[in-house]
Amino acid sequence: LLQRWSTYQNRLSDVTKLRSFNNALEGHDYDLEHGVRMFINRGTSRVDLHLGNAIFGIHPHQTVLRNNLAGDILTSAKNDLELATYKYGILFLTGNLDLLVPAAKTEEFLNDFYYSGRPVYFEEINQQWMFHGVVHGYKKSAQNLTSIVLINCGHLIFADCGYQGREAVVQFVAQYQ
Repeated sequence: LLQRWSTYQNRLSDVTKLRSFNNALEGHDYDLEHGVRMFINRGTSRVDLHLGNAIFGIHPHQTVLRNNLAGDILTSAKNDLELATYKYGILFLTGNLDLLVPAAKTEEFLNDFYYSGRPVYFEEINQQWMFHGVVHGYKKSAQNLTSIVLINCGHLIFADCGYQGREAVVQFVAQYQ
């Protein structure tokens, strides 16, 4: 898996001349290691993410956690997510500039998502998603499953579009209160 990922990165880098694939408009990595490390190492985050005593690190030499994560989290969690839609609301929040998990790939995944609202979701047309009276993305939703693609956001939505990302989550959670 890591070899396939490395080959993909090299090919994409050759074509695009980018060093990072978090955001198609930014050719460099985010400098988030300190902030991410602080978040992950909080006791509540470690419990919520089921990290146990694993050490989180972004760099390749810090592989304890990386080696225990599923290679394709969407595929490996698909059955659990499908079952969760019967009881919980599920939000997929994607940036249209994300080259790591492109919005089109998420939509392809959701079109193959089997749950009670599938016929409605499959026929649903993307609606404009507004924030402060301005279109900041597109939303598709049916029976506990919502997908929002934010415009001009990359892989790390809260680094690129913090206010819009927060508002998308707030609006989603408000539906279930």
